[in-house]
Formats: sequence, C-alpha cells, structure tokens
Amino acid sequence: MDITPSRFASSVAESSNSSIRLLNHSDLSAKQSTRSGTRSSDGRVGGHASEGASPAAAPSSPKSGASSSSSSSAPANKPKRRALSSKSAAVGTNLVKDVYEAGHLIPNADLCPDLGENLKIVILVTSAPNHTDARMAIRQTWGHFHRRRDIRIGFVVAVSSHPLVNEAISAEQHVYGDLIQARFLDLYDHLTLKTVSMFEWVDSYCPRVPFMLKTDDDMFINVPLLLSQLEKQRHAKRSMFGRLARKWKPERNAQSKYFVDKTQFKAAVYPNFLTGPAYLVTQDSVHDMYQQALNMTFLRVEDVFMTGVVAESVGVQRVHVNEFVNRRIAFNVCNVRKTISVHMVKFYEQFVLWEKLHDTRIRCK
Repeated sequence: MDITPSRFASSVAESSNSSIRLLNHSDLSAKQSTRSGTRSSDGRVGGHASEGASPAAAPSSPKSGASSSSSSSAPANKPKRRALSSKSAAVGTNLVKDVYEAGHLIPNADLCPDLGENLKIVILVTSAPNHTDARMAIRQTWGHFHRRRDIRIGFVVAVSSHPLVNEAISAEQHVYGDLIQARFLDLYDHLTLKTVSMFEWVDSYCPRVPFMLKTDDDMFINVPLLLSQLEKQRHAKRSMFGRLARKWKPERNAQSKYFVDKTQFKAAVYPNFLTGPAYLVTQDSVHDMYQQALNMTFLRVEDVFMTGVVAESVGVQRVHVNEFVNRRIAFNVCNVRKTISVHMVKFYEQFVLWEKLHDTRIRCK
C-alpha cells in the first residue's frame, strides 16, 4: 500500500522516537588512486573525487576496530562550513571550492548500480528537505519510471537547520532509498552548491551513465518523451540539452534576488545558458564541469553559472530543444504529450498531469 503524503508526514514527525537510526556518515571519503571503475568502501569510483580539490573534503574513515562514534569527524547532518550570507553570495570573489562542502552525508551509492553502466539515464531532482509532499507526488506519478532497470531517479537535498527535519530525511531515505544529502545548509543562496553536489555525485558514483537530467521538485517530466530525446542524442558528445537563454544580461539591481555584482561577473552579457528547471547532460561533460566549477568564482544564479559560465569554459555546447519548455503550460492532453518539462507544478497537480499524459481518448495533431 502506498503511503500518502499526509500519512508519511505524520510518521516522520514521530521519527525521533522511532527505531530508525540515523545513517553513519563517518566513512565517506575513502578513495582509490585510479579511475579503474571499482568502488571504494563508500561506493565512490576510485580517483573521481578530486584529491585536494576542495579543503572541505569528507573526513577519513575511522581506523580499523574503532567505532564510528569515536571518530573525529563532524556529527551527521552538521555542515562544517559557515553558510553564505545573501550579501556574500551576491558580492565578492569566493571560489566555489572555498565555500563548497564536498562529499555527501547520504551518498546512496546503491542508487546507481554498476556505476550506471546499464542505465540509460539518471534523473536527479533538487528538493528542499521539508518538501515531503512534492517528493511523494513525484514517486507516485512520473517517478514510477524508477521501476525500470535502465532508469534511476533520486532527490538531492542538503542539510536543514532544524534537527527534526534532518531526522525525517533519514527516515524517508530508510523507507524509499532515493535520497542523496549534501553536506551544506539548504538555503536559496546555496542552489549553485546543490547543483555542484549533483555533478559531484554523478562523477563519483554514476560515471558510466550516458545521460544525467537535472530537474527540480516542482517539475513534471514526460519521461517517455525524454527517452525519445535520448535516442535522438545517443551519439552526442560534450553537450547539454534544454531551453537555451541567449544574450541575457546580469541583474545589477542590488535589491533583486538575481543580483550579480561586477566583482563576480564583469561582462555585460552572460554566455548562452540553459534555464535551470530541467536540462540534460552527456556523461563525458560531467567530470570536467564538476572540476572546473570548484575553481571558478561563485555565482548564486545556478543555471547561468553551471550551464553558461562553467560549460563554456570547458567547451561543452548548449543545445536548444523545443520540448524542454521549463515554464507553466495549460494542462491539456496535447500540451502535456509534446512537452518534456513543465515548471511551477504544485504537488497535487502532478497527479493531474500524470492522468493527462495517459489519457488515450484524445487524439492530437
């Protein structure tokens, strides 16, 4: 029997008294020295996580025979780095590696079996820790495609400032097994860090998957149409696909949440970029983009940063695909059938769109 969002939220509220223990995250940084395709003790691919690329590398695993509780690592669900303030996120020349907390509190390596070798795609959904209803709605609609052996779907969250919410995340992971938790605080100004964390996860745990889709928890994804797009792009190299934004100018109004100071980006026009609600990335782009992102000036406008500034700097082309709409549309059957990505979808509307997608009574031109 499926657990409804309301019933799951109720069970999560009692998680502090449950027998579900918090996951042990003290051994997340064991690595091997080569990119041999084998996993270290935490499931990472040897050598994929850059040694010394970030001073915030995960703590080493405890010595043999010592309990994890005696390790000197930080407690689970507690970031070591201070959160960026809105001002410091919008002004200044912080490198990403100086503010990014590398590694994952919940790495969930099992989400990507065999390093992704037998998958067609991994779909990673950015989500806030308290967006339980949104994740439940996706699981019960287009997230059902996770049951296919060639598709994996995971939710990427960071750390809540509320301990009970973090306990709820661990409980949810115990039930569904589809969460990945980054090491920094989950804030709007950290959206760029969350996307970097997503690329790090694919680079570390799923490096052989042909494609990654980055999307958000207020998106409806037409997975059958997405799979058709994968077939069209199966020979693509060093490419990203989505809704292309051309010749956008930085917002210089300090009162805007999209404000970018000239100390962070001085050019008058952004590189062409893909809008952030959903975009597709080829496997051969992920590693270089992740490594390059660490060494670039932080921008809180995550789609401009990752798909524009970073992608252009490593020679990854951005390709416009009409079916990536990335905005809200009229909820009619024909619109839904011809659209890969619909934005600004409330959790209860996922069920409406799911039903429209499977309505066989209407013929579309």
